[in-house]
Amino acid sequence: MLSDALTHAIAWASKTRKPVVAEVLDFTAKKKAMTQLSPKGACMLSGRLYAKY
Repeated sequence: MLSDALTHAIAWASKTRKPVVAEVLDFTAKKKAMTQLSPKGACMLSGRLYAKY
């Protein structure tokens, strides 16, 4: 499903002559910071971020 969405996005960008940008995300520091939270706090924060996504 993701591959299909990317294919459509690339086709649209090519047709409309828009740039496409990719980035490598590193969440190592974020994961390390989450270990400092209580399990309940980490779950709440993670759930909130997932819901926003």
